[in-house]
Amino acid sequence: MKNKKDISIVIGSYNRKKYFKLTIDSIRRELENLNLDCEIIVIDGGSDDGTLDWLVKQKDIITMVQHNRGIWRGKEIKRRSWGYFMNLGFKAAQGKYICMLSDDCLIIPGAIKNGFNYFEKQLQLGRNVGAVAFYWRDWPKFSFYYAGLVFGKIFVNHGMYLNSALTSIGYIDEDFYFYHADGDLCLKLWDHGFECLACPDSFIEHYSHANISARKSNNIKQSEDYKKLLKKWDNIFINSGPEIQQLSYISLQFEDRNKTFQKFMNSFVKIKHILKEYSAGTDLLSRIKKMNFKNSLNSFQKFEHGINKKTWVSYDKIINSSENKYKNDLEIKSSSQSKDEDKSDERIIILESFDKKYINNKQRILIHMPKPEDSPGGFSLFNNLYQSLNYIGISADVLYFGESVEKKLELFKPTCLLTSDHESWLRWINWHEIQNYREKNDLKIGLTASIEEYGNTPLLPRLEWAKKVQVDFYYSFRSRSYFESRVEYKPFFEAGFSILNIEFGANPLLYFPIKGIERDIDYVFLGSNNPDKMERYNQYFTEIFKNYKGFIHGPGWTRLKKFQMNTELDRYFYSRAKVGLNLHLQEQIDWPCELNERTYMLAACGVPQLIDQPGLLVEHFSSDCFFIADNPKDYYDLFKFILDNPEEANRRSEISRKEVLAKHTTLHRAEQFIKQYDSLFNN
Repeated sequence: MKNKKDISIVIGSYNRKKYFKLTIDSIRRELENLNLDCEIIVIDGGSDDGTLDWLVKQKDIITMVQHNRGIWRGKEIKRRSWGYFMNLGFKAAQGKYICMLSDDCLIIPGAIKNGFNYFEKQLQLGRNVGAVAFYWRDWPKFSFYYAGLVFGKIFVNHGMYLNSALTSIGYIDEDFYFYHADGDLCLKLWDHGFECLACPDSFIEHYSHANISARKSNNIKQSEDYKKLLKKWDNIFINSGPEIQQLSYISLQFEDRNKTFQKFMNSFVKIKHILKEYSAGTDLLSRIKKMNFKNSLNSFQKFEHGINKKTWVSYDKIINSSENKYKNDLEIKSSSQSKDEDKSDERIIILESFDKKYINNKQRILIHMPKPEDSPGGFSLFNNLYQSLNYIGISADVLYFGESVEKKLELFKPTCLLTSDHESWLRWINWHEIQNYREKNDLKIGLTASIEEYGNTPLLPRLEWAKKVQVDFYYSFRSRSYFESRVEYKPFFEAGFSILNIEFGANPLLYFPIKGIERDIDYVFLGSNNPDKMERYNQYFTEIFKNYKGFIHGPGWTRLKKFQMNTELDRYFYSRAKVGLNLHLQEQIDWPCELNERTYMLAACGVPQLIDQPGLLVEHFSSDCFFIADNPKDYYDLFKFILDNPEEANRRSEISRKEVLAKHTTLHRAEQFIKQYDSLFNN
C-alpha cells in the first residue's frame, strides 16, 4: 500500500511542557526546509502541567491521549509501557518513514533532511535497511554525539524507521518490556534481515534531566528489563557477557555551528551553575540525594555570595599573568642551549633516576579515560598515570571516551587495558572488539576496585560480569592496608581477583616551584564546587573566603563561567600562594583510605599547606610537613598564623616538598604498579 505521507514524526510526551515546546519548535523549523509531506503525531501520557491544554491548540499536531498515571474512580491507573504508547503512534502513522523523537530533545538543523536522504540512498543501493539512527548526546553531560549498540548492532534512540519494516515484524513488544523495548525492536529488525544504520550527518541534542521525577520512576524498571533483553537475545547474537558488555556506543565529534543547545539554557538558567557538574560526567541526583534541592541551591548562593569581591575582580588578571609567564618560560626553555637546572635539587634527582628506567619492559598499557572537559578530576588522575608510565619507559597510550576501540587496538597493540568498573565508563567500550582482539592477542584487563558504599552498583553482579568477560585483575587508588582490611573488599579476593595498588601522588613533570614569582596571594584553592563538599566548605572556608583575597579555580563555581582546565598552569597559581588550602571528603577523614591529589600537588610546589585531618595523613607524612587543623576554628586560626609567620611556613613547605619527592610522586606509583603487574603475570 502506498504511503500517504513521506515522514511521520512520532513523539511520546509527559509533563515536560517547557522542553517539549522547544522540541516542537525545532521540528517545525526543520520541516519548513523540507519539500516533503510530513505529519507530527504526539502520544501524551496524561500530562497535568499544561502540556495537554497547549497541544489541543496546535493545529499541525495529531494528539492522542492515554492517561498513564494517577487515580481514576478511586483506583490507581495501571501503568502502560513505553512500547504501548509508541505503537499507538506508529500504527497511526501514514509516512513511508517514521521519525521517532523524545519530548526533551532538539533537532540540530538538517537532521531529519539528512536522515531522509541517507535512508533513500541506502534503499536505492539495494540495502535492506529497516532503521537509521541519529547521533545524539546527553547535554550538558557530554561533548560528543553517539549512537547506541546492542550486541554490537546499531539501535535507534532517536531516528527513522521504515514503516513497512515495522509492520512486517509486528511493531514494538509492548508487554514484555517497560524500558528497553527500543533495543529489542532493532534486534527484531536485525533478526528479520533488516539492517539498522547510523546516519553520519544527523544529530540531536537531548536534555536527559528534564522532569527528573518521571525519569526516576522509569529507571526503577531498567535493571529488570536489562535481564529480559539479554535472556531473549543472548543465544541468538552472542552467547557471552551480561548487559554491560552488550550495551555500548559508537560516537562522533561534531561541532554544531548553530549552537542549538543554547535553546535549553533559558529553561534552567537558575540552576545552570550547578549543572556544570554534569560536564564532569557526574550524577547530580546522587550528589544531592540527601539534600533538599532548594536548600542546596540556596546554600550555593549564600556561600558564594560571601566570598570577598576582590577575589573575583583579580581572577582574570591572575589567569592572564600566569599564562604569559608560562609562555615566556616555554620560549626560554626552547631557545636555551644549556640547562641551568640545579642538579642537586631533589626533583631533578628523582626525574633522572626514573628516566626510561623500564625501557626494556615489553608491556604496552592502554588507559581509558575521559577528556578534561568531560571530567577534570578523572582526566587529571589518569593523565598523570599515562605521563608517568611513559616517562619511566613503559609504552602507554590513551583511549578517550568516544574514541574507536577497534582503531586504537589496531594501531597501539596494547598488552593491558585499564579502565573503571563503573557503568558510565564501561559503556564507552565496544566489548565485542575487545573480545575479537583477544582471540589473536594477549590482552590483560584491569578495572578499578570500588565498593557499593561509594556510589557504585551492587558488587556481586559486577564480579559475575567480570568473570564472564575474563577481567584479569582489579586495581585501586586507595591504600593497600585499607582495601585489604575492609570486609567490603573481601568479595574481590573470594572471587579470585588480585587488587593492585596505585595511590595518588604528585606528578613531578607538572608540579614544582616556579622561580622568580612573588607569593602575593593570601590563599589559592584549586577545586570544584559541588553539593557533597558544601557542608565542609561552609564550615572551614567561609571566614577565610570572606575576609581575605585569594584565587579560586575549578568547575562548578558560579562566577567562573568560562572555566577551562590546564594542568600546566596549576603550578603558576600555587607558586603565588601564601597558603595552599586543602580539605578532604568525609570518607577520607573517617577512613585511612587516601589523600587527595591536592595534598601531593601543594607539597610538590612547595606551598605552605593548611589541611584538615585525613586518616592516612600520619602514615604518609611527618607531623611538621603541614599545618593541621582539628576543627574549623583551628583552621581559621592557623590560616592567620601562616600569614603572620612566613619563615615557619616556608620551613614546613620545604620539608613536605622533600618528603613528597622522596616517596610520593606519580613516578613512584607507576613503578609500584608495573612491579606488581609483572609479579602477577610474569612469574
